[in-house]
Amino acid sequence: MYDTQLEQLFYLQPTATVAVRNGAVLFLNPAAKRLYPDCSTGDDVSLLLPKDVLAFDVSFTCSVNLLEKPCTVIGVPMDDAWVYTILPQENTEMQAALIENVCITMRRALLGGHIATRRLIPAVTKLNDKRQTVNLTALNKSYFQMERICDNLDSFTRLQNGEDVLCPQPTEMVAFCRDLVNTVSHFSKPLGIDFTFQTELAPIVVPIDRQKLTKALINLISNSLKAVSMVENGALQLRLTRRDDNLDNLILSLKDTGCGISPEDVPHIFELYKQKRPTTQANAGTGTGMALAQSILRLHGGNLLLTGTPEEGTTVWLHLPINPAVTADNGQLNDSHLTFDSGANDIEAILTGLSDVLRYEDFSAHYLD
Repeated sequence: MYDTQLEQLFYLQPTATVAVRNGAVLFLNPAAKRLYPDCSTGDDVSLLLPKDVLAFDVSFTCSVNLLEKPCTVIGVPMDDAWVYTILPQENTEMQAALIENVCITMRRALLGGHIATRRLIPAVTKLNDKRQTVNLTALNKSYFQMERICDNLDSFTRLQNGEDVLCPQPTEMVAFCRDLVNTVSHFSKPLGIDFTFQTELAPIVVPIDRQKLTKALINLISNSLKAVSMVENGALQLRLTRRDDNLDNLILSLKDTGCGISPEDVPHIFELYKQKRPTTQANAGTGTGMALAQSILRLHGGNLLLTGTPEEGTTVWLHLPINPAVTADNGQLNDSHLTFDSGANDIEAILTGLSDVLRYEDFSAHYLD
């Protein structure tokens, strides 16, 4: 009786819906049957969805490639069954071409303004004029906010078109994560947000594209900081673990105690510019960060999933394959330090990625000169 009611509940739903019990397909609604014409009741669900997606025991949202197309998958437990809703994502070649042209034009205009602003720094600093210093800092922040939009759009488009390739380097992940958290904490503490790192793992070396993975993490951290800033006594934690049943899979989880994701945004969380945002919200963002982070994880052969509720905050899970898996005692350990005083490129990457949430003071000449 329960199975019949469950099937009736989703039968008329226009999006593809698959119900599963004990790893076997319970039913497919008509939209799912069109998507999987060769699938039948009783088939192994792992033939339809990746194992990382099926491993979760709480409601989640993720983006995966299904039938060579990017799709958002929403998983919800219902008594002893699971219901998976599959939503195709839109990304046309015309959109990609438009994005590329817009980014080139914007960056050309931004570069001229940024050069002029940097040249004004010594003069304004010498005058010791607080009002002009504030104006200059505001110009710097605006530049980095616009650069973030261009950088995310350009990077996402290149990844989608297959124009960007992975440049992996052996990297000790415990140090990599700890250094990143320490760097961001330098900026999050003045916001009243506690950002910590936690792991029980021994040093482990994994081949990653440091620049790209850092960009993905910074975008996710930016989203979390925005959410945490909307609540009192908010906190953020990056955790590094490995799944017990899959030792070749490294997991980075970014957990915040923020406002969470609204239910109407969940189906579109991985799509460009689809989330509804109030126009009066200064740090609302543009909707590119999550899509870019997912593309970078896919390039690494991994995946990205989200769990949580508006009341409990959000956790983002980054599944990163260890291929090949090597340990620190193999003699392949590489330093992966990324600290706020280690160079102009590092600090500008942090300022760009977090520009929507950082204070104006963080864009002063102290960090830029």
